[in-house]
Amino acid sequence: MQASLCQGFVLHRRPYRETSFLVDLLTEQWGKVRVMARGQRNRKNGGSHLLQPFRLLQMGLAGRGELKQLRTVEAAELAYPLQGRALFSALYLNELLTRLLQAELPVPELFSAYRQSLVTLVKQPDELEPILRNYELLLLNELGYAPDFQHHANGEILVDDYYRYDEDEGFTPVAAGSNARGLFRGQDLLAIGERHWHPDTLRAAKRLNRLALQPLLGSKPLKSRELFMTLEG
Repeated sequence: MQASLCQGFVLHRRPYRETSFLVDLLTEQWGKVRVMARGQRNRKNGGSHLLQPFRLLQMGLAGRGELKQLRTVEAAELAYPLQGRALFSALYLNELLTRLLQAELPVPELFSAYRQSLVTLVKQPDELEPILRNYELLLLNELGYAPDFQHHANGEILVDDYYRYDEDEGFTPVAAGSNARGLFRGQDLLAIGERHWHPDTLRAAKRLNRLALQPLLGSKPLKSRELFMTLEG
């Protein structure tokens, strides 16, 4: 069977039998795809070193089922030299995509934003918070779970009001004088919607995105988050 050419990134790989890998890819054409890289664990095979995250690959895939066969692989560009917190941030993005994306559903905007996120993490590693918050929000939007940052059930979100977030109902205004702990300021929600980042808005977005992603991720912890916490001490 003739292989179909595509470009993509390795999201995750694991050993399969004695000589092969199962690899989850984020591809430009088909979104998330799982492939069997047969024989790639064999030291005599020169392609195994390419099947690593954070390098754009040119691949030939074959097969009609959910599990494709990797026929060819070559580097389309140099690997992104990620280190430290930037590396763990990129691993976090990979884990989100591996766990949340539906197989073989084209997501060109997510692919383009992922590639740009890697570029920015390399060039501006101190800016990882807005990079991660932007990508989380884009992913939530792609999955159909992005909150409406302009409105609540009964009207518009107002700068000076406080709101509680619920995964089913979105934002609900809270009466004046309520304990603000765990709530979101309207000012921050409007800024998040416009992607106007400053320290308070980034903190609010991090807390909100965790609430929105948690039902989708389930009870299994994110390994990348645990690694990040270990790094931070």
